[in-house]
Amino acid sequence: MILFIPIKIHRTTTGLLFGKKTKDWLVYFLIGALMCLAGAFGIVLVSEGWSIRIILGIITLLFFGLHLRWQIKRLVLDSPDVCLFLFRSNRDAGLIIVVGLLVTTFV
Repeated sequence: MILFIPIKIHRTTTGLLFGKKTKDWLVYFLIGALMCLAGAFGIVLVSEGWSIRIILGIITLLFFGLHLRWQIKRLVLDSPDVCLFLFRSNRDAGLIIVVGLLVTTFV
């Protein structure tokens, strides 16, 4: 038997949490994400030596970083329509990584 206990959950957005420094924090998250992905690519691909796969991995990270930078530049915190558009474009950021990984793997 599963019991559901109603609890009040305090939900907020990072936009409200970070306030006027939201873009600064997004840049920090961008740098962190690129560092983590570069580390993951490096661990997997460095054993193969300098090959086309490493170059494709670097190109994937470049496109991912450019996409996130584009999102940060376009961000207008006072416009819900722009925020929703950019939130939905996160799908494209994920697709860049997935396609890059697939191409890097099967080349």
